[in-house]
Amino acid sequence: MSREKQQLRFGLIGCGDIGIINSQAIVEAKASRLVICADLNESLAKSLGARYGIPFVTNAVEVFDSNDVDVVFLCTPPFTHAPLAVEAFNYGKHVITEKPMSNSLVGANEMISASKKAGTQLSICFAERYQPYVRESKILIDNGILGDVLGTQLLFHHDMVENYWTGGFSGVARSHWRGNKEKSGGGILAANLVHFLDIIRYLTGLEVVESSSFYDTLDTPVEVEDSLVATCRYNNGAIGCLNGFNCVRGTEYLFDFRIWGENGHISLSKPLRFYTLRNIHGYKPCRWHEIKNKVENARVNFIQDFSIAILSNKNVPVSGEDGKAIQALIQSLYSVNK
Repeated sequence: MSREKQQLRFGLIGCGDIGIINSQAIVEAKASRLVICADLNESLAKSLGARYGIPFVTNAVEVFDSNDVDVVFLCTPPFTHAPLAVEAFNYGKHVITEKPMSNSLVGANEMISASKKAGTQLSICFAERYQPYVRESKILIDNGILGDVLGTQLLFHHDMVENYWTGGFSGVARSHWRGNKEKSGGGILAANLVHFLDIIRYLTGLEVVESSSFYDTLDTPVEVEDSLVATCRYNNGAIGCLNGFNCVRGTEYLFDFRIWGENGHISLSKPLRFYTLRNIHGYKPCRWHEIKNKVENARVNFIQDFSIAILSNKNVPVSGEDGKAIQALIQSLYSVNK
C-alpha cells in the first residue's frame, strides 16, 4: 500500500495562530496529510498554502465539497464551530474542532447529533492529554499511586498582554472575537483552563456533579472574565478547586497542578513529581520521586492517534462526548452568580 493511502487527508479551515500550529502537526504526523486550507482572509490562506504547496481557498464549502478531504480541522473562533461542523458532517466528513468545543452547550449538542446522523466522527483538540507529563501521570495513576482520589488543585496565573485580544499571540491577523463573550464562549475558563479540566477528567475518570464559582473582568478591556475561582464536587465525593487569573502583573506564567488521594499525591507541574504509600515497581514508597520527561509535540501525537483510529475504523480517542462533558462544566461554572 502506498504512503498516501495510509494517510488521512486533512482540510484545514482557519489559517491564523492556531491554524499555523495545527497545520505543522498534520504535516509532521505520519498518518496524516494536509491537502487544502481555507480562510476568509485570503492573505492568510495564501500564506499557509504556499508554505506547504497546497491549494488555498476563501470558502469553507470548497473544503467540504472536495473529494480529496477525509477530515476537516476547524481552527476558527468557537462561535463558528457548530455551524461549520454541522455543514462538514452533511458532506460526510470527519471533524476536529479546536477548544473549546463550541461557545455553548447547545452548539456542542448540535455537533454530536450531526456527527451521529452522518455516521462520521467528531473530536476535540484536547492535545494536552498527549503531553509527556500527562501520559506518565496516567500510567502512574492507573497503577494505583493515588488510590481513591480525594482532591484536585489547579493554579494558573498569567499577565496577558493587551494586544492579544485583537491580534492573538503572533499578531498575524486582527480580530475582536477573543474578548467577546458570545463569540469566544468565555475568558480564562473557556480559553485556558479548559485543557486542564479535560486532563483531570481523563486522568481520574471522575465527573463533576456540583460546582460553584466567582468570576469577573477585573483589569482587562474586554467582556470576558480575566479572573475566576471555582470549586467542584466529583461523583466520588472528592473536591477540586480552580484558581485562574490572566491579570497578575509581572507574572509570566505561574502554574501549579496537583491531584491527591488516600495513598498518594502527584504534582503535574514541572518537573513531574509524585509521592505514594504504595510499593510501585522501581519506586520506593513514602518518598517523593521526580520524573524527567522528554520533549514531544503533543499535537503531532494527537493527530497521529486520531488518524490511526479513523484509518482503522475505530473510535477516536478524544470524542465529541468528551468535549460535551467539558462544555457542560464550563456552562455550569458560568451559570452561577458572580
